[in-house]
Order: sequence, then structure tokens, then C-alpha cells
Amino acid sequence: MIKRYWAAQIKVLSEIDRVCHKHGIRWFADCGTLLGAVRHGGYIPWDDDLDICMMRHDWIKFFKVAKHELPEGYCVLSPRQEKDYKQLIGRIVNAHEISFDEKHMKEFFGCPYTVGVDIFPLDGLSQDEADEEKRITKIKEIQEAYSLVSLGQAQMPEFGKILADIERRDNVTLREKEDLLRWLRLLIEELYMQYPSEDAKDIALMHFWVSDHNHKYGKDLFENTIFLPFEYTTIPVPVKYNEVLKIEYGDYMTVHKGGGIHDYPVYKDQEEILRKMFGGNPYRYTMTADAVSEPRPKKTGLEKCRNITETLIRAHSQAKTGVYSKDTKKVGEILNGCQSLAISLGTYMENNMPESDNIVHMLEEYCESVYMAVTAWDENSALGLNESIKNAIGTYFSSKKNEILFLPCKIEWWVSMEKVYDKYLSMTDTDVYVMPLTYILGDRLTQVDAGSRNDRLLFPKDMNIVTEYEYNIASRCPDVIVIQYPYDEWGTTMDVSSFFHSKNLNAYTNELIYVPCFDVDDPLDKEDKTASAIKVMIEQPAVLYADKVVVSSAALKDLYIDTLSDLTGSRNYWENKIVILDDGGKRAPSKDTACADIPEEWKSVVGDRKILIFGVNGAFLAEHGKAAVEKLRSALGQIEEADRDIACVYCPGRDLDEMEKIYPKLWQDYAEFADTVRNNKRMIYDHGHCMEKYIDHAAAYYGTAGTMAHKCVNSKKPVMLMNIIS
Repeated sequence: MIKRYWAAQIKVLSEIDRVCHKHGIRWFADCGTLLGAVRHGGYIPWDDDLDICMMRHDWIKFFKVAKHELPEGYCVLSPRQEKDYKQLIGRIVNAHEISFDEKHMKEFFGCPYTVGVDIFPLDGLSQDEADEEKRITKIKEIQEAYSLVSLGQAQMPEFGKILADIERRDNVTLREKEDLLRWLRLLIEELYMQYPSEDAKDIALMHFWVSDHNHKYGKDLFENTIFLPFEYTTIPVPVKYNEVLKIEYGDYMTVHKGGGIHDYPVYKDQEEILRKMFGGNPYRYTMTADAVSEPRPKKTGLEKCRNITETLIRAHSQAKTGVYSKDTKKVGEILNGCQSLAISLGTYMENNMPESDNIVHMLEEYCESVYMAVTAWDENSALGLNESIKNAIGTYFSSKKNEILFLPCKIEWWVSMEKVYDKYLSMTDTDVYVMPLTYILGDRLTQVDAGSRNDRLLFPKDMNIVTEYEYNIASRCPDVIVIQYPYDEWGTTMDVSSFFHSKNLNAYTNELIYVPCFDVDDPLDKEDKTASAIKVMIEQPAVLYADKVVVSSAALKDLYIDTLSDLTGSRNYWENKIVILDDGGKRAPSKDTACADIPEEWKSVVGDRKILIFGVNGAFLAEHGKAAVEKLRSALGQIEEADRDIACVYCPGRDLDEMEKIYPKLWQDYAEFADTVRNNKRMIYDHGHCMEKYIDHAAAYYGTAGTMAHKCVNSKKPVMLMNIIS
């Protein structure tokens, strides 16, 4: 649902952008949205809201026209337009309430929740520090009064004194106001706007400036706009976004997953409304307190053969009784039945169990012994028949290898299974099979059908690949089945045949193992945003129906056990079921499947040298000017000195193309440097941004902060950020 919520937010943002474009209003990505655009190329994976900002004069203009320009049903929220709205920022929301309406669901990508975008105003600061401090003191005084009223302490003498000071200072009468809290909010907003943003040299996000004396920017940082990729679109950011992010986050390339000013996910309260309304979440699987039950019966080939053997042994005993009672007719019927059952067993094993020719021959000998017993039964006949059938079954299963069947879906998910696969492949007493499943794409909530796919041909050719027609699971009943599709019938964007749902597969194997398809980082603790996101993947059918769930670390195991214990009240059950990969390490991509080979035209340049990614973005030029170009030339010289050992792939950022129109003189200097790289036959100029696909082939990264550097960090590559001082 989080990705549906993201898509719905971007839809709302597109409407905001349309209005801004029509009325000449500038807006910028801000806070986590700006950080996501620069570092991740989209949403921060554990973030769930969109933040944008505007200069206060543009902010006022936008909220004047938005109510008339935005689509019907949208809510336009600002302190002066909505009496009950308690924030001092603006917000655009796509609906007044949760909606299951078909039109709403299709327009907002199957997300029923109300979805909004926060719009922060950037206000001017006084150039006189004393005046600025006086303003902050006034704001804090009103905030204190606001807090006392909110806490029901308006009758305290302390409040009366504060209110009297505010009334005298600002020449207002607040005691007679019906909605005192609203008037206090409006007073704060007036003080925020005291110094017009049009005339200011410095600007700030006032909430943070008043409380913490941060989020103050030189207005020149927002003088020019460029566009950065964000998910499937682009969004405007300040051209000097590097400086803005350093003001907001310091070392913004260091990942911090905690924090935030609201619960995660942002629609948590709405989700809880649906849980209470429907007794569970109607859009994803809901695990109930009574979900944990007794172990389910297994229907394996060995078990079936044992059951038939026991039936035959009982029949031999009945035949013996019939002989002693001289009921020859009964004895004949029993022994004829034994022959028929043995023939059926032989046929079953011949059709479904590999290398069972010997046992079929032994069963034929057993049938011959049964025929002889019909005509010449003696006191040893029953014992002989028992030994004959036991030897036949025992001989086969004592020599038979264990069968392990892997059921992967998407090729990009295979990495999650790979270590478990390698473990079984190394065992001498196992036969390992891989059956890539056909998966069905589409959107169950909006009734969109995108067809089906099977990635069988993308798997390594040396694997023992089988199809569901070649390997009949219901007949073969492998000893172990390893799955990675978690949703069963609850998948909303993809599905597999219902036969391959965990609830069904559980009956056809001794052990069903679920390996989560998504490789996730360890949570900082049980309450951080990463943990909240992972909990959605924990509450899935495959986790319940599998005999074992394999996770990659002790921290994840603890999170699984705590989460599932809270849901079901059964801790011991989960402590036995959740296991850690043997080496407890992080998963590494397969050499065969990590990514396709590098482009053919690169191979002659790379040869047997290590690849160094040299990444540069436009913000580096905007921030440092000519010094940036000199630094690039110096760095290039050092790279050329290591030419024998290093093949350099120069990766210009997507925002560099916009520098030409913003800084034409600086662009000329940079263009000369770029031509030097482009003409160097020992280097690769990645004008098509191909290197993003081949990061696993790189040895290291050098250059500016951004998405490429972050991807290299995630791929465990050494990363060194360029320092303009050195």
C-alpha cells in the first residue's frame, strides 16, 4: 500500500504543479523529498510523505487560487482558509475521507486513503539580529500561551499575564475571541510574515528557525531551479541543493532511519479505521490471534508408500486368519487385493519417483509370491510377504536422495534465495531442482490486467531447471520446498497460480521453507521506520504456513518474533520457526545473475582493469564555480596516473545539462573538461547513464554526493567524496 500511497501523492503533486505553472508560482522539493530526489532518485524507502516549499509571497498566491483551480473534491488547507486546521503550513489533500469509490480508486492507483502534500512557506529574516531575536521571543511567548490553552490551563494566573502582555504589545483583544487557539495561530503566522520574502536576503522555515535556530538559507540558494528525477517523473529543486541539504542534514549521505515528526506510515490512523470497520485490513492479509494451529498433515511420497506397506501387512495378517478358519474365498479376495495394491504402488513409483526401476521389479516379485501363497499357504507365508514388501520399500528409500525444490518468481528476487540454494547444492545426498514460477502482473484493486511472465530463461544455465509439467509436485512430494512468494491470494499487484500458494504447498512436502523475497536492512530498533515497513512483510500468509522462515540477521529474527508474538500471542511457536541464514551474513548477488555484462563497446577499454566510477553533478559546479572545474581537472590527472590499473567511467549527473543556461561562462570551462574526458580513449564517457545498471562491476566510486554514490554504498563499494579544499 505504501507504493500506492506514493503514487497517489505524486498525482496530487502533479495537480499542484499544474496550478503553479499556470500562475507563474515557483516551488521546490524540500526536506525528505529533496533528500530523496538527490540521494535515492525518488522516495527515501522508509519515508512516506511529500514536502515542498515556496517563498511566502508565492505561497500566499498559490492558496488564493488553489481552491478554484484544483479538481473537485480536493481539500485546500491553510491557517486562514480552514478554521479547524491547526497547522501553520499549507496542505493539499485529494479527498475529505477514505473512499472506496471506483473512480477514486482508479484515479489514485488503488489507494483509498486521503493523501496529501505539505507545502512549507519560506519566510524572510531580518538583517538586524536584535530585531530577529525580538521576533522569536514574541513568537515563543504566543506559543507558550497556545500550549497552556491546549492543556486546559487557561485559568492559571500565568496564562492571564502572558495574554495581557500579548494584547498590549500587539494591540489586539483576545479574551473576547470565541476560538482563542485559532487567533493565537494567526498571530504567530503574522509574525512569521513580518519580513517579506520578496525583499529578504536570508529566508527560513520558520517553525525550525524559531525552535532550533536552523533551516536558515541564503535566498540566493533558491535563485535558480533545476529538475531531478523522482520515481517516474522529475521535480524542481534549488540549483544549489547540495548547500541546502547540508544546512538541513549536515552529512546528508549518511543514512539515518529513525526520527520523523509523525507516525509511520502516515496513513496509520486510517488503516486502523479500516481494521476496526472490517475486522482486518481489506487490502492486505491480516493475521489473527488464532492463526497459529497444530502442524498440518504432510502428504509426501514416502508417507504414501509407508501407508500402502502398512495396509499390505495388515492384509497379510487377515489372510493368515482366513487360512486358519479355512475361509479360502476370503483368503483369495485378500491376496488378490494385495496384488492390485502392489501393482498400483509400482505404477505410482514408476511414474512419479525417479530411478525406481529396481523397486518396480521387486514389487513384481512380491506379486509372484502372493500368487504362490494363494495356492500353497503355510505358517511362514505372512512373514515372507511382510519381509518382501518391506525390503522393496526400504531398498528404494535408503538409497534415494532427498529432493529439494526451489520455486523462485522474479529473477531479481533470486538473490534472496541464493545462499539457501548454495547450501543444499553442496550436500551430496540431495537432488536440487529449480522451478521458476509464472507470475501474473496487474492490479487487483483497480482491475488492471498486465498479463503474465516467466523468467525461466534468465536463470543461470547450469541450474537444474524444471517446469511444472516436467516435475509434478503433487506426485513427487519433494522433501523440501523453498518459496519466496509471500502473499497467497492477497497479492494486489502480482499473483501466482493458486496451487503454488503457501497454504496449498504445505501439504506436499516434509518441510516448506519461506525465504522473504525482499532483502532489507536491519532495523535500528523495533520502533524505527524501517521496522514499521518490514512489519507489513512479516504479516503475510507464507510466514504463517511455512515450516521455517529464513531471515538474514539476529535483528530481523527478533523483529519477526516480537511482531508475530504480538499478533498471535504465541512466542515459542515463532522462536522455533524463524531461523537465520547459516552464516548470518548479508546476501551477495550471484555472479551469474547480478547484472548483465558491461556494454560491448566498453570491454576493449576496460580489459582486465578495475572500474572506477567518477561521478559529478551540477550542484557541485553551482556551489564552487571555477574552483569545481579546476578540481575536476586535478582529479582527472590523478586518475590518468593510475591508468594501468584503473579503467575510469565518467558519469555526469542528469542535472549537468541544465547548467549551460544558468551559468553559461562556467559551462564553457566545464565543457572543455568534458571534451577532454570524451576524447580520452582510455576512459569511458557514460553519456547514457548506463553505469547505474552495472554498479556490481565497479571496484569503487569517486566524485560528488548523489544517487550514484548512494547506490555504490548500498552495493558495498568503497566511496570517496570529492573535497574541493584538497
